[in-house]
Amino acid sequence: MRTILILNPVAGNTPIAETQGTGETNEEAILRGLRAYGIEPDVWYTTLEDTGEGLAKKAADEGAELVIAAGGDGTIHAVAAGLIERESTLGIIPMGTMNNLAHSLGIPLPIEAACAIIAKGDTRAIDVGNINGKVFTEVAGIGLEAALFPAAEEIKSLGFISTVRGVIQGDSRPRDFILRLVDLFMAGRMPLDRVITRYILRTSTVLPPTPPRALR
Repeated sequence: MRTILILNPVAGNTPIAETQGTGETNEEAILRGLRAYGIEPDVWYTTLEDTGEGLAKKAADEGAELVIAAGGDGTIHAVAAGLIERESTLGIIPMGTMNNLAHSLGIPLPIEAACAIIAKGDTRAIDVGNINGKVFTEVAGIGLEAALFPAAEEIKSLGFISTVRGVIQGDSRPRDFILRLVDLFMAGRMPLDRVITRYILRTSTVLPPTPPRALR
Protein backbone atom coordinates (compact mmCIF):
# COMPACT_ATOMS: atom_id res chain seq x y z
CA MET A 1 0.00 0.00 0.00
CA ARG A 2 1.53 3.27 -1.07
CA THR A 3 1.46 5.75 1.80
CA ILE A 4 2.29 9.45 1.77
CA LEU A 5 2.98 11.28 5.03
CA ILE A 6 2.29 15.01 4.71
CA LEU A 7 4.14 16.57 7.63
CA ASN A 8 4.03 20.11 8.95
CA PRO A 9 7.65 20.54 10.10
CA VAL A 10 6.81 23.33 12.55
CA ALA A 11 3.78 21.70 14.19
CA GLY A 12 3.99 21.51 17.96
CA ASN A 13 6.55 24.31 18.14
CA THR A 14 4.46 26.56 20.37
CA PRO A 15 4.30 26.81 24.17
CA ILE A 16 0.59 25.96 24.33
CA ALA A 17 0.55 23.06 21.85
CA GLU A 18 -1.01 19.89 23.21
CA THR A 19 1.77 17.87 21.60
CA GLN A 20 5.24 19.32 22.08
CA GLY A 21 8.22 18.51 19.90
CA THR A 22 10.53 19.69 17.16
CA GLY A 23 10.11 18.84 13.50
CA GLU A 24 12.90 16.28 13.68
CA THR A 25 11.76 14.54 16.86
CA ASN A 26 8.14 14.43 15.66
CA GLU A 27 9.14 12.95 12.30
CA GLU A 28 11.33 10.34 13.98
CA ALA A 29 8.50 9.34 16.33
CA ILE A 30 5.99 9.10 13.48
CA LEU A 31 8.23 6.97 11.28
CA ARG A 32 9.08 4.73 14.22
CA GLY A 33 5.40 4.36 15.09
CA LEU A 34 4.35 3.54 11.51
CA ARG A 35 7.23 1.19 10.83
CA ALA A 36 6.24 -0.82 13.87
CA TYR A 37 3.19 -1.84 11.83
CA GLY A 38 4.99 -2.31 8.53
CA ILE A 39 3.99 1.06 7.08
CA GLU A 40 6.83 2.82 5.22
CA PRO A 41 5.60 6.22 3.99
CA ASP A 42 7.12 8.71 1.62
CA VAL A 43 7.47 11.98 3.56
CA TRP A 44 6.35 15.25 1.99
CA TYR A 45 6.61 18.55 3.87
CA THR A 46 4.15 21.41 3.94
CA THR A 47 5.33 24.92 3.11
CA LEU A 48 3.90 28.41 3.36
CA GLU A 49 3.01 28.11 -0.32
CA ASP A 50 1.33 24.70 0.03
CA THR A 51 -0.06 23.98 3.49
CA GLY A 52 -1.19 20.53 2.43
CA GLU A 53 -4.07 20.71 -0.02
CA GLY A 54 -1.96 20.67 -3.17
CA LEU A 55 0.26 17.94 -1.77
CA ALA A 56 -2.79 15.82 -0.92
CA LYS A 57 -4.24 16.21 -4.40
CA LYS A 58 -0.89 15.23 -5.93
CA ALA A 59 -0.61 12.19 -3.65
CA ALA A 60 -4.12 11.02 -4.51
CA ASP A 61 -3.67 11.63 -8.21
CA GLU A 62 -0.47 9.56 -8.11
CA GLY A 63 -2.33 6.63 -6.62
CA ALA A 64 -1.52 6.85 -2.92
CA GLU A 65 -4.00 4.68 -1.05
CA LEU A 66 -3.29 6.26 2.34
CA VAL A 67 -2.42 9.93 2.90
CA ILE A 68 -1.45 10.80 6.47
CA ALA A 69 -1.69 14.38 7.71
CA ALA A 70 0.65 15.13 10.62
CA GLY A 71 0.19 18.56 12.12
CA GLY A 72 -2.41 20.82 13.64
CA ASP A 73 -6.00 21.47 12.62
CA GLY A 74 -4.88 23.74 9.77
CA THR A 75 -2.68 21.07 8.23
CA ILE A 76 -5.29 18.34 8.66
CA HIS A 77 -7.96 20.59 7.18
CA ALA A 78 -5.80 21.38 4.15
CA VAL A 79 -4.95 17.74 3.50
CA ALA A 80 -8.58 16.67 3.95
CA ALA A 81 -9.71 19.35 1.49
CA GLY A 82 -7.28 17.96 -1.08
CA LEU A 83 -8.69 14.44 -0.74
CA ILE A 84 -12.38 15.25 -1.20
CA GLU A 85 -13.85 13.40 -4.20
CA ARG A 86 -10.69 11.27 -4.44
CA GLU A 87 -10.11 7.64 -3.57
CA SER A 88 -7.32 8.03 -1.01
CA THR A 89 -7.99 7.49 2.70
CA LEU A 90 -6.97 10.14 5.21
CA GLY A 91 -4.93 9.26 8.29
CA ILE A 92 -4.52 11.79 11.11
CA ILE A 93 -1.62 12.30 13.50
CA PRO A 94 -2.51 15.33 15.67
CA MET A 95 0.40 17.59 16.61
CA GLY A 96 -1.16 21.03 16.88
CA THR A 97 -2.31 23.57 19.44
CA MET A 98 -5.90 22.44 19.86
CA ASN A 99 -6.38 19.32 17.70
CA ASN A 100 -10.13 19.85 17.54
CA LEU A 101 -10.81 17.40 14.72
CA ALA A 102 -8.75 14.65 16.34
CA HIS A 103 -10.59 15.12 19.63
CA SER A 104 -13.94 14.95 17.81
CA LEU A 105 -12.99 11.70 16.09
CA GLY A 106 -11.50 10.09 19.17
CA ILE A 107 -7.96 10.03 17.81
CA PRO A 108 -5.43 9.93 20.67
CA LEU A 109 -2.71 12.57 20.98
CA PRO A 110 0.35 10.36 21.61
CA ILE A 111 2.04 9.78 18.27
CA GLU A 112 2.45 6.05 18.85
CA ALA A 113 -1.26 5.65 19.65
CA ALA A 114 -2.32 7.66 16.58
CA CYS A 115 -0.09 5.44 14.42
CA ALA A 116 -1.77 2.38 15.91
CA ILE A 117 -5.19 3.75 14.92
CA ILE A 118 -3.97 4.22 11.35
CA ALA A 119 -2.48 0.72 11.22
CA LYS A 120 -5.74 -0.80 12.46
CA GLY A 121 -7.33 0.35 9.23
CA ASP A 122 -10.89 1.19 10.31
CA THR A 123 -12.28 4.09 8.30
CA ARG A 124 -15.29 6.37 8.54
CA ALA A 125 -16.75 9.22 6.51
CA ILE A 126 -16.79 12.69 8.03
CA ASP A 127 -18.97 15.64 7.17
CA VAL A 128 -17.42 18.72 5.61
CA GLY A 129 -18.84 22.16 4.89
CA ASN A 130 -18.47 24.47 1.93
CA ILE A 131 -18.90 28.24 1.99
CA ASN A 132 -18.12 30.28 -1.12
CA GLY A 133 -16.03 27.45 -2.49
CA LYS A 134 -14.00 27.09 0.70
CA VAL A 135 -14.14 23.65 2.33
CA PHE A 136 -13.94 23.35 6.12
CA THR A 137 -13.85 20.36 8.43
CA GLU A 138 -14.52 22.04 11.78
CA VAL A 139 -16.54 25.21 12.11
CA ALA A 140 -17.41 28.40 10.27
CA GLY A 141 -17.39 31.45 12.51
CA ILE A 142 -18.72 34.99 12.29
CA GLY A 143 -18.76 37.92 14.69
CA LEU A 144 -16.64 37.62 17.82
CA GLU A 145 -15.14 34.25 16.94
CA ALA A 146 -14.01 35.44 13.53
CA ALA A 147 -12.71 38.72 14.98
CA LEU A 148 -10.60 36.88 17.55
CA PHE A 149 -9.09 34.41 15.09
CA PRO A 150 -6.01 36.59 14.37
CA ALA A 151 -5.45 36.78 18.12
CA ALA A 152 -5.47 33.01 18.35
CA GLU A 153 -2.81 32.84 15.65
CA GLU A 154 -0.71 35.43 17.47
CA ILE A 155 -1.00 33.45 20.69
CA LYS A 156 0.64 30.47 18.98
CA SER A 157 3.82 32.51 18.59
CA LEU A 158 6.62 31.69 20.95
CA GLY A 159 6.94 33.87 24.04
CA PHE A 160 4.84 35.41 26.78
CA ILE A 161 4.75 38.86 25.14
CA SER A 162 3.28 37.42 21.94
CA THR A 163 0.66 35.63 24.02
CA VAL A 164 -0.45 38.79 25.81
CA ARG A 165 -0.33 40.83 22.61
CA GLY A 166 -2.52 38.24 20.92
CA VAL A 167 -5.15 38.60 23.64
CA ILE A 168 -5.10 42.41 23.72
CA GLN A 169 -4.96 42.91 19.95
CA GLY A 170 -7.68 40.41 19.16
CA ASP A 171 -10.18 43.10 18.29
CA SER A 172 -11.15 46.54 19.54
CA ARG A 173 -14.90 45.85 19.63
CA PRO A 174 -14.97 43.08 22.26
CA ARG A 175 -12.51 45.01 24.42
CA ASP A 176 -14.53 44.57 27.62
CA PHE A 177 -14.60 40.83 27.04
CA ILE A 178 -10.83 40.67 26.53
CA LEU A 179 -10.14 42.86 29.54
CA ARG A 180 -12.28 40.54 31.64
CA LEU A 181 -10.02 37.65 30.63
CA VAL A 182 -6.97 39.64 31.65
CA ASP A 183 -8.68 40.45 34.97
CA LEU A 184 -9.07 36.73 35.64
CA PHE A 185 -5.38 36.22 35.05
CA MET A 186 -4.23 39.22 37.08
CA ALA A 187 -6.43 38.23 40.01
CA GLY A 188 -4.68 34.87 40.10
CA ARG A 189 -7.95 33.00 39.68
CA MET A 190 -6.89 31.23 36.52
CA PRO A 191 -3.50 30.67 34.79
CA LEU A 192 -3.07 32.64 31.58
CA ASP A 193 -2.89 29.54 29.39
CA ARG A 194 -6.23 28.34 30.77
CA VAL A 195 -7.78 31.78 30.26
CA ILE A 196 -6.68 31.75 26.64
CA THR A 197 -7.61 28.19 25.76
CA ARG A 198 -10.88 28.17 27.69
CA TYR A 199 -12.28 31.50 26.52
CA ILE A 200 -10.61 32.29 23.23
CA LEU A 201 -9.14 29.24 21.49
CA ARG A 202 -11.73 26.56 22.17
CA THR A 203 -14.01 26.11 19.18
CA SER A 204 -16.84 23.81 18.28
CA THR A 205 -16.08 20.83 16.10
CA VAL A 206 -17.56 18.70 13.35
CA LEU A 207 -20.83 16.85 13.69
CA PRO A 208 -20.69 13.17 14.66
CA PRO A 209 -19.31 11.13 11.75
CA THR A 210 -21.53 9.15 9.46
CA PRO A 211 -21.28 5.33 9.35
CA PRO A 212 -17.80 3.92 8.58
CA ARG A 213 -16.52 4.57 5.09
CA ALA A 214 -13.37 5.96 3.56
CA LEU A 215 -13.20 9.75 3.32
CA ARG A 216 -14.51 10.96 -0.01
